[in-house]
This record gives sequence, C-alpha cells and structure tokens, in this order.
Amino acid sequence: ANQHVSFELISRIMRFVDYKLSRPSLAEVDSSLISHTLTMELHSSQRQGILLQHPLYALTNEAFPEMFTRICAAFSKHVFEKHEPVFLAGMRSTAMHITALGMFGFIQGKHFDGAEVGVSGIDWFGELGIFVDTAIHNSTLTARTFAETLAISGEDLVACIRHVPYCCVMFCEYAKEFVKSTSDNRTHGALVEASKRCCRQTLHYRALYPDRKTELFTVRIMPDEGEAEQGDLN
Repeated sequence: ANQHVSFELISRIMRFVDYKLSRPSLAEVDSSLISHTLTMELHSSQRQGILLQHPLYALTNEAFPEMFTRICAAFSKHVFEKHEPVFLAGMRSTAMHITALGMFGFIQGKHFDGAEVGVSGIDWFGELGIFVDTAIHNSTLTARTFAETLAISGEDLVACIRHVPYCCVMFCEYAKEFVKSTSDNRTHGALVEASKRCCRQTLHYRALYPDRKTELFTVRIMPDEGEAEQGDLN
C-alpha cells in the first residue's frame, strides 16, 4: 500500500518513456565506447545548427572553431513533458536555455499576469544567468508539448574557454556590454536584440567584419623615390 502509484502518474511516465524511445539520439551513446574527441565532434555535429542561431556562438565558431566544438559538447539536453516548466518567474537563473524541439508557452512578467505567447523553433532564454550570479527570471517558460532544450551554466561555459585567453577576452567583452545594456530593460525581446548588438561591439567581430565607413586607407602625399627620379629625368 505504501508503494501505491496513481494511474495518472504511471500514464505520464509511460508517455514520457515512449517519447524518449521514439527519438533515439546518437549523443547519448556510451562515452566509454568512443574517444573524448569523437564525443565532442559528435555533439558539435548534432547541435551546431541550433547554437549557430545565437550571435555569440556563431562568432565563436568563426573566430575559435575548436572552442565552439567544446561549447557544443558542454551544453546538456533537457526533455520536458507537457505542461512542465522549464523555469518560473522569480526563480534564480542558473543556466541559459535554447529551445530545440517542440512547443513552449512563454509569459513575460514576475506575477504570471501576462499573456502567454507560443514559442516554437530556436530561441534562447536566461542568458543573463550565465554572466550574473544573482540574476532572477522575470518570465516563465513552460512546455506545451513534449519538448527539448539545450542548456549551459556559467560554470560550464567558463570551463570551456578559460584556457584560451583571446577567447576569454571576447566573451568578457560581450558579457560586460550585455549586462550593461540590459540593466534597464530585461524583456525577452530586449535581451535577444542585446545579444546581437553586443556581439557586434566585440573586437573579434569588428576584425572579421570591419566597418567600411570607418576603415582607414593609406594615402600617399609624397612620390616614391623611383617616381621622383623618373620625374627629374623628364
């Protein structure tokens, strides 16, 4: 009697198991069977299409492709059943979530009083939490169907990049601008736009995509010695 489980809970468990079994993932292969390098490359091949939608990770792939592979492997996959919250308003933000599969419902506001907006496709939430320890969610994300996200914590991100100083510089530049630019407006739309804008302000982005309006050109105001001698002969 003490081990009685309700039929409703058993049904939910069975539906969840059926979903998991219907979507086998190569990323879940036993890591002891293949090398660490192959494991990272496997995760990268499966996840890069999702992570490349985020401006900072797309820039990382261009500037530091090996670090991008490591970051892909550092993300963890999370599966949610219908109506299960990914995070709730008022909770501490400890990880960045990127929606990967399924339908979600998003409510902006700390008091659950906003209108729910449907989210499908690739989007990201909770990014501030990987840069600020005291960040609090001011919105709620809930799975409307069986759904999946990829998530990474600030600690796991730091572990990936800390041994590559130039990559650290790029992330620190981005984080500093991102935190500063979102201090007054932390709606989801503002945070997504801040991601794009702050990425363009990093030195690595400007080196890869120089602004032609501010690019300096070499202008000669004195002739070369050879040209001067030719002029004297004439």
